[in-house]
Order: sequence, then structure tokens, then C-alpha cells
Amino acid sequence: MKKRVIVIIIFTGTMILILAIFIASFLFARIKENSEEFIGIRTKINLSEKQIEKFQEHKNNYEKLTSDLEKIDKLFINPDVPLDLIKFWEEMAEEAGLSVEISPFVPQQYKTDDWDFIGFKMILTGSFSGFSKFLEKTEAAPYLIEVQNLGIRRLTKRDFGHEAMSTNSVQADLSVKVFAK
Repeated sequence: MKKRVIVIIIFTGTMILILAIFIASFLFARIKENSEEFIGIRTKINLSEKQIEKFQEHKNNYEKLTSDLEKIDKLFINPDVPLDLIKFWEEMAEEAGLSVEISPFVPQQYKTDDWDFIGFKMILTGSFSGFSKFLEKTEAAPYLIEVQNLGIRRLTKRDFGHEAMSTNSVQADLSVKVFAK
């Protein structure tokens, strides 16, 4: 009988131990699944936070770029009505003490030209220093301008037919390409 009680106790203890191991392994498996799920969710949250930060950066950059794009857009003239540009050149010529004649010009188009453009030919008459000032202001103008051709010649008494002429008077032929929208 003692032996039988010991066998029953050992058998019951073994069953309890097996049951405890089975339950513990089941619980540890669930804990492991939940931990992996938690890590996955945490990773997704971190990625979402980074995406939100990048979105905010892009939003701030977009606002900055929008103002820059507006400034860039103003660099291109309206090819249908280039009056602002012509007025700009006439005012600069007057400030520099030059007379100016502006006419349309068809510049050579290359395969590498990415933007539309229109051409102008200007004949400027006056002092060389005035022409230099005009050219500097043209280069610094709020437009995208490319000088295609430039020719300068000194004017003589024969050109005017009288003596009242500055000794450093020049006539400049300037061909430019102005990029358009």
C-alpha cells in the first residue's frame, strides 16, 4: 500500500509536472508571439513617426520651393507680350545716355536648347562707358538673357556729319536670346 501511494504520488507529480510544462510552454509561446507582434507594431510606429517628420520637412521645403519657383518663373518673359523687357532696356539705355533701337531677331536654335526663347537685336549708340553700364545691367537683369552676338565700332565724324561728337562714341550691335515661358 505504501508502494502504491508512492507510485500514485509519483504518477500524479509527473502528470502535474508535464501539465505545468505544457501550460508554461503554451504561455511562453504566446508571450513570444505577443513580443514579436509588439516589436512589429513598435517598428511600424517608428516608421510612421519618421514618415511624419519627413512629411513636415517636405512641407516646409515645398513652401520654400514654392517661393523660389515663383522667383524663377519671373525670370522667363511672356513671349506674346515682352513689353516689360523692352521698357526695361529702354530705361537702362536712357540712364546710360545711349540711344537704342530694338528689333526682333531669330537666333539659331540648337538641339540642346531646353527652353523656348525669343531673340532681340539692339543697336546702341553713345559712349563706351554708357554701353558698359548698359551691358552690366542687362547681365544682372531679372530675366534669363544670353548674349548671342556683340559688335562694337567706334564712330567717326563721317558717321554724324558734324563735329559735335564725343571722342569715345561707339555703336554697338547686340543680339540676345531671352528665355520665355
